[in-house]
Amino acid sequence: MSGQAAATIGRLLQAGFAHQQKGQLDHALANYAQVLEIDRGNFDALQLSGLCALQAGDNATARQFLDRALAMRQDVASVFNHRGVALRRLGEGERALSDFTRAAALDPRLADARYNRANTLRELGRLDDALADYRRAAELAPSRADILNNLGGCLKELSFHAEALACYDRLLVLSPGSVEGHSNRGLVLQHLGRFEEALASAEKAIAINPGFADAWRERAAALIALRRPEEALASVGRALAIDPRHAEAHATQGMAMMELSKPGAAAACFERSLALRPGYVEARLGLAKLAAEEGRFAEAEALFDAILRDEPGNVGSLHGLSGVRKFKAGDPLFGAITDRLRDGRLTPEQREHLHHGYAKISNDAGSYDLAMAHFAESKLCRPSSFHLQRHRDGFTAMTGLFTPGFFAKRQGFGVTDERPVFIIGMPRSGTTLTEQILSAHPAAQGFGELPDLPDISKSLGGGLSDPGNFSAAVAALDAEASRRLAERYLDAFQDAGPGVLRLVDKRPHNYELLGLIALMFPKAHVIHCRRNAMDNCLSMYMQDFNVSHGYNRDLTTLGQYYRAYEGLMAHWRAVLPLPIHDCVYEETVGDLGSSARALVDFVGLPWDPACLDYHAQERQVRTPSQWQVRQPVYRSSVEAWRRYETHLAPLKRSLGIA
Repeated sequence: MSGQAAATIGRLLQAGFAHQQKGQLDHALANYAQVLEIDRGNFDALQLSGLCALQAGDNATARQFLDRALAMRQDVASVFNHRGVALRRLGEGERALSDFTRAAALDPRLADARYNRANTLRELGRLDDALADYRRAAELAPSRADILNNLGGCLKELSFHAEALACYDRLLVLSPGSVEGHSNRGLVLQHLGRFEEALASAEKAIAINPGFADAWRERAAALIALRRPEEALASVGRALAIDPRHAEAHATQGMAMMELSKPGAAAACFERSLALRPGYVEARLGLAKLAAEEGRFAEAEALFDAILRDEPGNVGSLHGLSGVRKFKAGDPLFGAITDRLRDGRLTPEQREHLHHGYAKISNDAGSYDLAMAHFAESKLCRPSSFHLQRHRDGFTAMTGLFTPGFFAKRQGFGVTDERPVFIIGMPRSGTTLTEQILSAHPAAQGFGELPDLPDISKSLGGGLSDPGNFSAAVAALDAEASRRLAERYLDAFQDAGPGVLRLVDKRPHNYELLGLIALMFPKAHVIHCRRNAMDNCLSMYMQDFNVSHGYNRDLTTLGQYYRAYEGLMAHWRAVLPLPIHDCVYEETVGDLGSSARALVDFVGLPWDPACLDYHAQERQVRTPSQWQVRQPVYRSSVEAWRRYETHLAPLKRSLGIA
């Protein structure tokens, strides 16, 4: 080649590279094409043309140029790396993997080769191998946000959630405005059960980019975990407005609908999710849980089993299966849960659910010592945020505020609507059974555990979480304000059927707000469910309640909590200007007919024998009693605490039982 030709090639390559740096890819390719007209085998022009086509998204052309370059030389790592990218984009994962491996061997410090190899391995389902390459890429290029983001994603998929969180924290130090970084950090925090922090991370992502659908969906998931389903529904609605084909958002919408006791709408959401992403496990789990809540236990079991066939060890299915029937010793579920518990990468929530599931089926099988050991272990998996003294302070405020004089000065407050029925008491005291009996009456309708009354209380100075402000806000209400609050609450019953005379809210913890109920609804019907204290407390201990029920994490606190409840109920009986009907669990299961008649009579309805067939109802039950209330009445839960007596000394002491 003449010196003039060499000089021309040099100028063209330099010009092409300058265009390429500025993103002027067509001009760059034109320069490289001129080089190749002069020297068809020019290696630099071939590899730069390949990279330019790759940057332009023309992967097939990029591959052709890079094939020609590699036919000339096999010792340049970047060329193998770039051809690997083209092959990966063209769907040839295994061949791409071979190129990235060769590039990494030629230049062990080429971070891109390790990163691209990791991405390809991850796509091929080889997560452990991918993780090793992501780690090496992050060591080679510690300031690369894209590498840290994908390393965090791989760690999350492998359930190394604490390490993934640290990875995203590093990423956000380097790139505080990373929308994906904040969003993914929120996802990891949800896996760790830190839902308030997860919510904050999702909201940071949204503040940076309000059009990022994933962040709106993750915000909704955190809100569902925090028992704020109405807000969750609005948030996931934003996600779907941005991306109507977001399969995960449709499934999250279904979860919110379940929380709001809208099973039909929930099922439709899960089906839409599966139509967009066939086999999506979260949507399938939603349908299985919905079947269980509606009493379709055989269907629920089949759905959980199908998920386990496709994803062996799925924690949601193992836990769900434990609740859909009674178990005997030797059932395969014992072994399946035991095997899963050996996984050191389980999140605290997963470990908690597995221990609880094992305890439940051990209880079914009569292995009471083993059951108690696993119930205790499940309580240790996550810390409790329950503060007993703060709880007692709230009760003290209630007894100080709601006195006979308080109600005497407020006659005529609220509305005279006689339809509301409030079933209150401790969880596991028979509230679900009582609701089922009453809602079987054709003139009554059960609405489950409505969030509306607690929401109203929070709008008054923060509710019981801030007793001083709440007391001041309630004391300041006038007659008109109390009527507006009552009408706001009645909005919850917009879906009531025609001819319904009694509207049943079965939220046990509304016992804390009976003073507010009496102020808003002086004609309301209050049914107080009671049960033997030892049986009631043990049953609460044996549930995997959500974090808002942190009082059940140890037997001593549970007993103290129960005594605080008894004290507040004694106060309500002394001061409330409306009657309270005691529905005693042991009496109900001992003589269903008499107890049901007294219940129906108390709410002012004529007797209907349908109330005795309560277990035949096909309605959603969103409580741990979903299996029991589908059965005819039975007495096996009476004095059940005696099976566990050797373990219950702390409970006896805190209850004051000798």
